[in-house]
Formats: sequence, C-alpha cells, structure tokens
Amino acid sequence: MGVRLGMSGLVALVVLALPGPAPCAAPESANGDVAAPGRTELNAIDQQFVRTASLRGLAEVRLGKLAAAKGESVEVKQFGQRMVDDHRRANDQLMQLAGIKGITIPAQLPREHKAKVDRLSRLAGAAFDRAYIQEMVRGHSDAIAIFERQIKGGQDQDIKNFAASTLSLLRDHLQEARKIHDKITGDRAAVR
Repeated sequence: MGVRLGMSGLVALVVLALPGPAPCAAPESANGDVAAPGRTELNAIDQQFVRTASLRGLAEVRLGKLAAAKGESVEVKQFGQRMVDDHRRANDQLMQLAGIKGITIPAQLPREHKAKVDRLSRLAGAAFDRAYIQEMVRGHSDAIAIFERQIKGGQDQDIKNFAASTLSLLRDHLQEARKIHDKITGDRAAVR
C-alpha cells in the first residue's frame, strides 16, 4: 500500500527534512573575546573605568581597615572605618554592575596599590595618621577626577549613573579627609 503525496505534502516533507536555522553566534570583540548574547559591546572608557574604580575601591577598603586598626587619633580610626563601610558598599554595587555588563575585574591589587598598603602598614602613631590622611586626600582627589571623566565621556548609561551617584560620596570623603588633615597636621596648604 503506497502513500500518495500531493505537491503540498511533498513541500512539507522537504521543509521538515531541512536543517533548522543556525544558532546566532555571539559577536566577537576586537580582541577576540566573545561578548555575552544580549549585551552591548562596551567602549574602552567604560571598561577601564569599571576596572579602575573597582581596584581603587578595594584599595580604599584595605587602607581603611589599616587605619581603623592602626590609627592613633579617633578621627583617623573613624574615618578609616567609614572608608571600609562606604567603599565596600560601592564596590558591591560596582561588582554587580560589572557582572551584568560582562566585565572581568582583577581579584588582586596592582603593584601601586599594594605598595601604598605596604608602606602605610610599616608606619605607626602620628606618622601613620599623617601619611594615611594625606593618601586619602590625594586618592580621593584623583578618584573624583576619574569619576567626572566617566560621567562626561562614558557611553554606557548604567555605568555613568553609578559614577554620578558615587561622586557625591567621594566629594564628601575628600572634604572630611581635608578637615582631618588640617586638624592633625595644622597645615592647611600641605595637601589640596
């Protein structure tokens, strides 16, 4: 007993026998890395900002722990603890954003940040307080400039929003660090 197929039946069999559409490949970046599906390719400014800000934030937490433990003055100890709390919170937000955007963050501090931690860990008493607070003034001044550049030159709106929301916190840290600096050194012009 044979089966007779009309033209429409034959077309249906041919369509069923054809392979399905090829899966869409994820786009490759210029360096050969594969971007996750559904994600837009981030520009170099956005990627560098996330990496730089996360490593600086990690350094702030480590230095803050050091200050909370080794600081001689109550102000330095309290400021150090505030750095731990505030920068840990900001780091958590940034790490979540990095995960969403597919940006890999190095787990270790770069040499320059390790050197700062090592240098400060060898100091004690008033010498530690002065060096730490000078580093906080310089570091926060630099960080503010980095965050302002991201707000102006970044492309990704989520990353720009993070930079904008964190900028006021950094400015507050800088203002507080300057007050502590002036109090413990008595020198208003030494670090600006």
